[in-house]
Amino acid sequence: MDSITAKNKLSEIISKSYSLEITGNKNEILVAISHPKVQTADFFNSEKEKNIAETVYVDEAKKKINQIEDSNFRIKLENLDRLVISEIIDLCQNASFNIHFITISPY
Repeated sequence: MDSITAKNKLSEIISKSYSLEITGNKNEILVAISHPKVQTADFFNSEKEKNIAETVYVDEAKKKINQIEDSNFRIKLENLDRLVISEIIDLCQNASFNIHFITISPY
């Protein structure tokens, strides 16, 4: 989903924790993982692959991203709160997102 749809969905559903998949260009993803609350990044074998290939800490993720030749790729950031997700979406306006809601609150 695009950034506007992602922000709307984030405001509609309250959850204890969130994970965010981001598909975008290298520069946007580097900005996203530079957020101080992001500790690890999950990499996938390909943009369409559903299985996580590798989980690394942010410093290693930055190195891997700089080595990637593809213009667009996908990562997953886990165990984030609503505010952090919102801030990352604001920083990556041209990316597409999948939000995973962990332990949704009924109201």
